[in-house]
Amino acid sequence: MRSRLQAAARLALYALLVFVVFPAKGRWLKATLHGSSDATYVVDHLIELAAILVFAWAAAAAERRPFGVFGLPFRRWPGRNFLVGAGAGLAAIVALVVALHVQGALHVSG
Repeated sequence: MRSRLQAAARLALYALLVFVVFPAKGRWLKATLHGSSDATYVVDHLIELAAILVFAWAAAAAERRPFGVFGLPFRRWPGRNFLVGAGAGLAAIVALVVALHVQGALHVSG
């Protein structure tokens, strides 16, 4: 029963991070960097990535499990599955852009 309570507490902390802290951080960052720009976008997402990695590391340490158990194995990254998934995602985005262009819903100029 105690392990279920610990798991629920970790889930609640993660939900708090994602649904409360990240949106508040986004508003603070836009105010601090005076609006929205490409730099704001990159900094915003780098901060989120760092926070998620720290959270995963802390959860792994609390559970006395390897970090890779959480789906983030640094030793095998970028492995075959990652590259196959990245290729499939890229192909899907290209197909979507081409379909939108053919239908006239997307106009590329430049």
